[in-house]
Amino acid sequence: MGATLIFRGLRDGTDFDYEMQMAGMNGAMAPGVDTVFLPASPQVRHITATLVRQIALMGDIPFGISFQSADVWAHPELFKSGWCGGTPPDKIFKHDPFVVKWGQNWGIPLFDWPAHRANGFQWWRQRVRGVREFFDFFRIDHVLGFYRIYGFPWQPERNGEFLPLSEEEALKRTGGARPGFQPRPDDTAENKAQNCREGEEYLRAILEEAGAGHVIGEDLGEVPDYVRPNLTMLGIAGYKIPIWEKRDDGSLIPGNEYERMSLATYATHDHDPIRTMWEQLIRDSGAPGGDHARYELRILCDYIGIPAANPPQTFTTEVHLAMLRALLKSNSWLAVIMITDLFGRKERFNSPGVASGANWTQRLHVPVNRLAEEPLLRQIRQVLHETGRMGR
Repeated sequence: MGATLIFRGLRDGTDFDYEMQMAGMNGAMAPGVDTVFLPASPQVRHITATLVRQIALMGDIPFGISFQSADVWAHPELFKSGWCGGTPPDKIFKHDPFVVKWGQNWGIPLFDWPAHRANGFQWWRQRVRGVREFFDFFRIDHVLGFYRIYGFPWQPERNGEFLPLSEEEALKRTGGARPGFQPRPDDTAENKAQNCREGEEYLRAILEEAGAGHVIGEDLGEVPDYVRPNLTMLGIAGYKIPIWEKRDDGSLIPGNEYERMSLATYATHDHDPIRTMWEQLIRDSGAPGGDHARYELRILCDYIGIPAANPPQTFTTEVHLAMLRALLKSNSWLAVIMITDLFGRKERFNSPGVASGANWTQRLHVPVNRLAEEPLLRQIRQVLHETGRMGR
């Protein structure tokens, strides 16, 4: 017995229906039907037009796109079809032998920057105009890729083929091409200077479309020493993640010393939320060989302003509000708190380098219309007032 699912959307202000015939009781889609897409742009345009203007929306421009995207099909000349972007080998991902040996192969096509330059970066300019139609600010994901990006001369579907190979064997399969930074590594002062000049050129095209003060650059990972000064010079705010912002003596840099042109946050979608981070530090600090965890816990306590000699053994309301307060007090232009951290939740959105059905499946713990009932909300509002973030 079949069923009909009806999806409603708005197109030019008029209701219309999508009908999808479902075949049988197992919910399989009818022949020829793969995915139903709803036109989100009219709804988002309506929201942005009616929002109270004290609310600003921040969007995102991914650095990478799919090989099967409409962009690659429409403009193949703008991409290097034989290369994929990713990251260098990283031993921290012990669960993934491919990442340890070769790196993360994201499967995104590399840009042919000379081709983009030849047409005045029109593809990037169009992307920025589209995002600016809906958002007041936007984040450039993996802004480091504008300067240089780690490339693979094979697509991820072949990772298993290359995993057991030696470098010499891999070179035979690729015709001599090896994974590495493109267009060139930062191995000489001349290469660094050229990567910096070219990255600045590409980002200036984006800034011309976006306007000043509207762009944030996600500059996390192994950051070349020239990138952050260059972003600051361009007026692009970079990230400040407190647990990574350390002095030479290992202590955390106080938030009031952050550059104004920055975005402060404890975590992104790729990291554990602060509740999980705190609880893990408590567990590890009490375990044999926990010296490093005890040190990290101590400097975090110093940063958030609670006694380090006897820290709470659970993620208490005191710890939660202290962490929020320390971040919001920072000198950063923007302080961003993931909604999971705002409410002290443990859900994680994404685990990089892991093929998991749990990635990008998390939902809010309560419906949106019930968030106002959250018991912490009054205290969070008070912290916002105390730190001057309310109505800045």
